[in-house]
Amino acid sequence: MSVNRLFLDWKDPFLNSTLEFFLNNSKSTAFIDVSDFYVLTTVSRVGRRLIERLSFVAEEKGLGLSPPQVLSISSA
Repeated sequence: MSVNRLFLDWKDPFLNSTLEFFLNNSKSTAFIDVSDFYVLTTVSRVGRRLIERLSFVAEEKGLGLSPPQVLSISSA
């Protein structure tokens, strides 16, 4: 199993650029499936907010959600 690391640019807010990346790289069109991804954040609050925003987008679009694994530095 290979690991591909992606570091997001600081020119856009983290949550916005991460949401855009996930929406563009979902494995399914019937739901947002990003379950193969891991997200490492500095604090757990950011991870919770990311899942919350993904849930809102999925609900808005009438899609299901299979979220990524979110880890904070303190839990990794």
